[in-house]
Amino acid sequence: MKIDLKYCAFLCFVLLQGLSDAEAVVRLPAVIGDHMVIQCNMQDSIWGWADADEQVSVYLGRQQKTTRAGADGRWRIVLDPIQAGGPFEMRIAGKNSITLHDVLVGEVWVASGQSNMWWPVRFSANAQNETAEANYPNIRLFTVKQAVSDEVLDNVDGEWTAVTPATVPDFSAVAYYFGREIHQHFRVPVGLMNSSWGATPAEAWTSRSALESNLALQPILWNWQKVLLAYPYGWDGTRSSLLTGRTH
Repeated sequence: MKIDLKYCAFLCFVLLQGLSDAEAVVRLPAVIGDHMVIQCNMQDSIWGWADADEQVSVYLGRQQKTTRAGADGRWRIVLDPIQAGGPFEMRIAGKNSITLHDVLVGEVWVASGQSNMWWPVRFSANAQNETAEANYPNIRLFTVKQAVSDEVLDNVDGEWTAVTPATVPDFSAVAYYFGREIHQHFRVPVGLMNSSWGATPAEAWTSRSALESNLALQPILWNWQKVLLAYPYGWDGTRSSLLTGRTH
């Protein structure tokens, strides 16, 4: 069998080029996705990652904003204020293109805290009726999956969903009832982001640099260092730090 070396060389080039392009695609954080809500009447930031110096454009309605990714591949675009409404499609284009569907513009609120904020609708008063009547397509929910990290994270696990009897039972009751009141009173879309974790201490939500900058908080660092020395490995067999744990 005769092998065409020129064809093989061309095929290898195409495959390598495809791998290179795949590594450099524009990416978005989880909070920027289908069914999301962005804040009305404010300059909203859209951000993500791309290849270094890659040109990235964001299209929403009549707006088109363009920037270039930095040397670290990060990019950010600030949109002009938009009135409440939707749904819209948002397109983010670089070497590849991402289209986000069913994007709303309205009121966006972040709910965070311990067990009182985590407490879900299914445990609230009159939960059965409240769940059955939870049909609000213009209220969107985003729950940040709980995760511990020794470093500040630049992304989370989660996705936007509309309020339905299937999605609301495990969502924060305080956040849901608050968001429903806002939605019914102002008649605008509402986005609710829940990042809560029962029984977590305040220092777990505070950066180490902030703790180090306050002399009154030094005992927290000293006590935690003692914990690390006594128990150098976490339950999963790796060194861990609840002090610098992050859920966002």
